[in-house]
Amino acid sequence: MKGIIVLLLGAGLACGAAAALTPSPFAVWLGAMALLCGAGGLLLLQRTVFGPVEALEQALRTGMLTSEMASGYGVLANLADACLISEKKLRQEETARQQGMEELARASSALHDRYELLSTSLTMARDSMRIQARNIHAISLEMHGEIDRLAGQTAPNSTDRLKSLLSECMKGFKSEVDFLDACLSQMDSLTADDNVPSMKQTPQNQEQPFVSWSDSLSTGEETVDSQHKLLLTYINKLHHAINSGRSDKELQEVLDALAGYAFTHFNTEEIIFSATDYPDREKHIQIHEDFKAKVASFQEALATGSANVDMEVLHFLREWLVHHIQGMDVAFGPWLTQKKN
Repeated sequence: MKGIIVLLLGAGLACGAAAALTPSPFAVWLGAMALLCGAGGLLLLQRTVFGPVEALEQALRTGMLTSEMASGYGVLANLADACLISEKKLRQEETARQQGMEELARASSALHDRYELLSTSLTMARDSMRIQARNIHAISLEMHGEIDRLAGQTAPNSTDRLKSLLSECMKGFKSEVDFLDACLSQMDSLTADDNVPSMKQTPQNQEQPFVSWSDSLSTGEETVDSQHKLLLTYINKLHHAINSGRSDKELQEVLDALAGYAFTHFNTEEIIFSATDYPDREKHIQIHEDFKAKVASFQEALATGSANVDMEVLHFLREWLVHHIQGMDVAFGPWLTQKKN
């Protein structure tokens, strides 16, 4: 096609030059042939070059260029292929850049979660040490008074009273040490990189939360409320992951992180129950155990492929957690406040 266009345009120029040098009547015929060859060459040029250029420009502007279409641009087929390769490379770079931003967002969110967890653990440890210091001080004053009364007395019941006070002191001290040990263990687990939940997602901040904190969920105990708020954050993360079409493996990772922290929270509550002699602790602990068993059963079903992480699971977690906080945890808030005071 290129040869024909060049031939026609060359013939038109040659005939035009000959017509200018040739006398009539041959000049008329040569002029007509020049016009005919030139017009034919220009028409072919329009169809094979300018037309495909315009079509290629339109395809590039609208993003509709495909490998199937590239071969239909005639002499510009190679250029269309090059544009297609360049566009594909740009899309790959944009995808990689977007993935990098998402990974950065996940890492940032994970670091924020780690900070909240560590802050909660430090708060629990600080409050526990303050409470224990007051308890030991009170028992110490009582022991000093009892020792003063024992001076010059030989009544056996006084000795029994002293032994009882010592036993009570050791029991309370052991409970607080266990509590602090649990806090420190939780902090150790959070500082390990392998246990940091990989869930970051700034787009989550732009969508409506699946579950939100309200005053009806408050126990009045800052430490417990902080952990409850973080559990709600985990549920919102799982909701975002499901809506974002994450893979089953990623969804299971988020669910495992949520369940793991829920179990840690249960352990914290149970240590508090023991340290404060909460009267309904057995009933409360049994509810924790039932939830652990249900989650373990579901995780086993996920491992075998007989279940999926979907909205039904998410609704169960939300309803169970909100009901448990409002029904059980809020009830022991006043007890903890009374014990603190």
